[in-house]
Amino acid sequence: MGAGEFYDVLDTRFHADAPRLSEELPITQREARFLSATVYREVAERRAHLRGAWPDQMPIEATLTAFERYQHWTTLPQRPNVADSDYPAARVADAIAVADHVVHFYMNFVYLRDGLFSVLAEHLSPQAVAARCSKFVQGQGRGGRQPMRRLRNAVAHGRWTYEAPATLVYWDRASPTAFTRYTCSVDDLNFYMRVVTRVGWPALAALAE
Repeated sequence: MGAGEFYDVLDTRFHADAPRLSEELPITQREARFLSATVYREVAERRAHLRGAWPDQMPIEATLTAFERYQHWTTLPQRPNVADSDYPAARVADAIAVADHVVHFYMNFVYLRDGLFSVLAEHLSPQAVAARCSKFVQGQGRGGRQPMRRLRNAVAHGRWTYEAPATLVYWDRASPTAFTRYTCSVDDLNFYMRVVTRVGWPALAALAE
């Protein structure tokens, strides 16, 4: 299976996200249905120019390899067996769940940093799907909403915790001396991480070829 075909499969897997993608991101439902394949194609067509604009000392290929290893890790059928620990099973299960969240948050909201999305937003046509989606990841949502910027800042600075199993609480700086408290459901978190995966992964793959 070629890279382009793989991202067609990825789009099919997350086909149900299309209505929400077109609601929150500046893209149409058709663009949302073929998001990853479109990003891959747009970036591949401008590969040489975009590689020249890459601002990071971290090689593109190394960034792609790390993110793909993370994606492979997410497919593991199970985490460590709580029965193998000397600690109470409930505490171990909770610790494993938190560790999973930390890995997911770091890889999606911190590791794929602004350098990648800035290159796509600034060096592709403003009409390109990859450019529009990258601006959303950087904090430019419809109607001035900035959920991704707030979440990425909070994760990067360690200002988050769980209020309940299905609710994340996080704080974003409102001024030099004040913070605003926000909440986010697990469903919303997963949606935002899928946005990063469906834009960042095919973009890195096209750049690395």
